[in-house]
Amino acid sequence: MKIKEIRKKAFSKLKGHMVNSWVLALICALFIASLTLICILSELFVLLLIPFLILPFFFACAVYHAMLAEKDELSGGDLFGFYRLFFRTPFYNSFSAVKCFLKALLLEIVIGFIATGVIYAIYAQSETFNITMNQLVEQLKDMSITYEQFQVYLEANDNELNNFMGLTNSVNFLAFAYAFIFFILREETTIYLRIKLANVPLAHQISRASIRANSKNFNKYYFCLNWPMLVIVLVGMVGGGVLSVFVFKNYQTIGAVGLCLGIALTATYLPFYFSNQETIADQMAVDIASFSEEYIQSVFEKYGVKVDKVAKGEKETVDGSKKDSDNTESK
Repeated sequence: MKIKEIRKKAFSKLKGHMVNSWVLALICALFIASLTLICILSELFVLLLIPFLILPFFFACAVYHAMLAEKDELSGGDLFGFYRLFFRTPFYNSFSAVKCFLKALLLEIVIGFIATGVIYAIYAQSETFNITMNQLVEQLKDMSITYEQFQVYLEANDNELNNFMGLTNSVNFLAFAYAFIFFILREETTIYLRIKLANVPLAHQISRASIRANSKNFNKYYFCLNWPMLVIVLVGMVGGGVLSVFVFKNYQTIGAVGLCLGIALTATYLPFYFSNQETIADQMAVDIASFSEEYIQSVFEKYGVKVDKVAKGEKETVDGSKKDSDNTESK
């Protein structure tokens, strides 16, 4: 299917519940941005809020939006029900958060190393900065400076060294945050595939296998439809950094302001994003039906499942999805 046709189909889905979609988008983006700010202000909340509140809530919003096409009215109780669904099979670990975290960390190391070098080269043009940095290096070599003294030293040189440290730390943080958000958003597609395969054992593995087997089509659909979302997050991060430097006059808050603003601004595109993802999943479900029987069998046999019984159930589920997709297109 061509991108124009998928985009048209996605917008057609959205038109049926446009107002509810925008309300959901505002609630989702602002609530997650608020929780993100709490995580930044108190690192103790990171391990609690991200896996047990932020990701499950985003999952609940995605499922809630998908259900809007089937039900005219949904309540807050439905949203809470979808939240609890995140912790159950086959939706548990829908975002593969640990894998996303490790990949984002790897990218941060690479991007951070390059960015730090560039920022240092710029600051090194200042003679005052070079003198201050050399003095700090000498003290660090002698191990004659405590952490408290180090903080005092930075504050005393806030026009040069403190700004340099704040800028490099913020760039590294935002690089990690953007990469993590990017990987989480890509993983979100599997949610809709799992819904379609909910009654099939190993729906988790099948949904991922279908995307890997059709990675070319998936990447084409995903990036052509959702590039505005990725740009909005980036613009929000950069805009938050500029706001922090020129309005708040504080280099230390670049990361916090940039990330929260980037997440909050996603509200402007979330309705389209959710609808795009649902339509991409519809198309991917059709692609599952085109798998060769040998491939389907190899997926099941790898995990020791009875092939005949599961394949039959999977085929019925996919055929149903394909039929629904065809009916929607015919309308």
